[in-house]
Amino acid sequence: VVWGLYFARDNLRENSQPNLGGLASARRVGRYIGVHVLGFSAFLGGYNALQCSLEHTFGNNSWLTPITAGATLGAMASCVLPTRPTGQGIALGAIGTALTCFGVQRMMQQQTPTARAHAER
Repeated sequence: VVWGLYFARDNLRENSQPNLGGLASARRVGRYIGVHVLGFSAFLGGYNALQCSLEHTFGNNSWLTPITAGATLGAMASCVLPTRPTGQGIALGAIGTALTCFGVQRMMQQQTPTARAHAER
């Protein structure tokens, strides 16, 4: 929701219509936020489903799991963008998403033992 709100103002400013009333503007912002929330939810759902199935192949603590899941979903997400997908754009989306997913998973794995030890005190 925060992502949609932040980028909605720039999108609406670029595509502004001078005679658009307050209610119509609110509908456009709501639609814009809704699309972003649905897209992000679909991405996370697909990532979790793919990651769970890959854990059976690579194992629970394998570094290949988040990279493979992130690269696959990043490439798929790059293909459905409103702009025309190019090979370079798809590759950059796959690499960026793979690195992000790997980094987030590693940070979460490092935080888990510390949080458990702190909670046991």
